[in-house]
Amino acid sequence: MAQHAILRFEKHKGNPARPLEAHHERQKEQYASNPDIDTSRSKYNFHIVKPEGRYYHFIQSRIEQAGCRTRKDSTRFVDTLITASPEFFKKKPPKEIQEFFQRAADFLIGRVGRENIVSAVVHMDEKTPHLHLVFVPLTEDNRLCAKEIIGNRANLTKWQDDFHAYMVEKYPDLERGESASKTGRKHIPTRLFKQAVNLSKQARAIEATLDGITPFNAGKKKEEALSLLKKWFPQMENFSGQLKKYNFEYMKMDYNDTIGIGCDGAESLGEGLRRDREASVNFVRKVKEEIPGIILENCASGGHKLEPLMMSECSMASFSDAHECEEIPVIAASLHRSILPRQSQIWAVIRKTDSVKRIGYTVASTFLGRMCFSGDVTELSAEQWKAIEDGMAFYKKAAPAIRDGYSYIESHKGSSDRHLTGWQAVIRVQSEEGKLYEGKHESAFVTAHIFHGEIPEKIVIDLPEGCPNTIAEVYAPTAITAKVEGRQLIITPSEEMEAISVLLK
Repeated sequence: MAQHAILRFEKHKGNPARPLEAHHERQKEQYASNPDIDTSRSKYNFHIVKPEGRYYHFIQSRIEQAGCRTRKDSTRFVDTLITASPEFFKKKPPKEIQEFFQRAADFLIGRVGRENIVSAVVHMDEKTPHLHLVFVPLTEDNRLCAKEIIGNRANLTKWQDDFHAYMVEKYPDLERGESASKTGRKHIPTRLFKQAVNLSKQARAIEATLDGITPFNAGKKKEEALSLLKKWFPQMENFSGQLKKYNFEYMKMDYNDTIGIGCDGAESLGEGLRRDREASVNFVRKVKEEIPGIILENCASGGHKLEPLMMSECSMASFSDAHECEEIPVIAASLHRSILPRQSQIWAVIRKTDSVKRIGYTVASTFLGRMCFSGDVTELSAEQWKAIEDGMAFYKKAAPAIRDGYSYIESHKGSSDRHLTGWQAVIRVQSEEGKLYEGKHESAFVTAHIFHGEIPEKIVIDLPEGCPNTIAEVYAPTAITAKVEGRQLIITPSEEMEAISVLLK
């Protein structure tokens, strides 16, 4: 696995030095907001440059000594994070870790000046050892100018290049990561991820409190829940502001849990659930208002959130997550009645023990929505990979009909959705909204799944009005075949638990 040396800068305006100092210098007894800190290991932390006093006093003193005038938006100090991939530190003794960070600190000290270093401390009490080096951004001619020292994105790339070149002289296994100037990535501070973890913990505490309400403790639990909510909402507002700052474009909401029967005070259980749904949708609308253009994944079918109102506001949803059951194509087809196929994420979980037939059955299910893959995808044979690659090629050609179209479901399965027999076919015809029967349509496809039980000699599917009837491509890893006669698609199965998809032009 690749090992990288990591160098990051975070500029600080105004005077937020006190909370940073409390964190860096481990001045608190507990760190509830940061579950990664193991205070029993804090004794192993060490300084490369010890602070001469309080951060704020040192920073202010250096600025005054330099004779600099400051504005409200002046960057007063820079917090630098230096670390490496976790694999780099594995099995390294403390002395070698100290030598690594000493060399890294020497690089920075040479660039920004020893006299401007507020503190340089190595944390050994978190999951990955790392160095926090705080400095006042004073130039050689005593100007307070972080822009000149750190520079723009191009200069940051030069910093990274020089840092890697310096470190690799002693640590040749370290690789240079792909430049942000090429990837377009903007660094997201670690504190934001930790803040998200903390907010999630608070949300679970609120849920637990609400779940614990009974007729005997309603008053006490209500006050407890309100107290938790008063703390949670301002923090959530702050977090939302941070998301905007760093241009988040994608958010996944995962809530695969039961929400019970609704909220207290409603005139009926149904009304309680309706209010719960309304509050959830209003939250989503607020997020979209605050962050225009954000893509929202509603991975929350277990939380009763996979329903038309929520999906009218969300981009997509996973109904199956990573389940591997045979019923996936039946569930996926049924969802065409409630959400758009382009919103429905269908996971193909591929195992190295899967036969090509099984892979074909699974991959064909994804044609009924948005294709997703997981499983043993790095351990497959060439034959298995071919079945997947052929499926992906078919999917790309079928995509216009998946995105825009109408669905028809031919279901001839048994009475049980848990023990499938018979067969199912989904016809998806590409169409502009409201123009299904106006002339010919460019494409359509049919995906058929054969279940357990007696195999029919042939399956005859009547193609709907306006549907193309020329076979352009077939996806079928088994011996199952298909042909068109007039306005009918005729499928000839070969064995149970197989699938075929036919692209029509």
